[in-house]
Amino acid sequence: MYKNGKSLGSCLVTILTGILLILAPTSLAASVVQIAGGALVIYGIYLGYCFAKSDYRSGMDLGISLLAIAGGLFMISNAYGLLEAIPTFIGIYLLVTGVCKLAVLPVTAIPDLLLGVILLACGFGVFSFALSLVGVFVLAGGIVDLINVIRYR
Repeated sequence: MYKNGKSLGSCLVTILTGILLILAPTSLAASVVQIAGGALVIYGIYLGYCFAKSDYRSGMDLGISLLAIAGGLFMISNAYGLLEAIPTFIGIYLLVTGVCKLAVLPVTAIPDLLLGVILLACGFGVFSFALSLVGVFVLAGGIVDLINVIRYR
């Protein structure tokens, strides 16, 4: 640990994460969804184990366990489909809010309507671009932290 609270290892991990977000944003996001799905499956198995070991058994506990396992397996098998659905839902939301704003103040509705149409037209590309942009900023932050760690050694 150094004076600014960062270590060399955390700087390198931040830089590596930024590089991965720039080079393969959708693959990294799909991996995160699959890891979350795996965690949900493990949680569902744990709930099922607790249900089996408990004296007080409720059908609700078993239902939540099976739902968690099914949801986790769905996340693991359909990671890219879930990633494509996110911009679509955001685009629909922006279109609805834009239409609602038209009656009150049309000037504020224009950005919502434009972004909603863009997200519905090419949502996955916008999502990939946004993740790459986040990767650029994460990489820049990691490089700045690395310079500070080396400077204050």
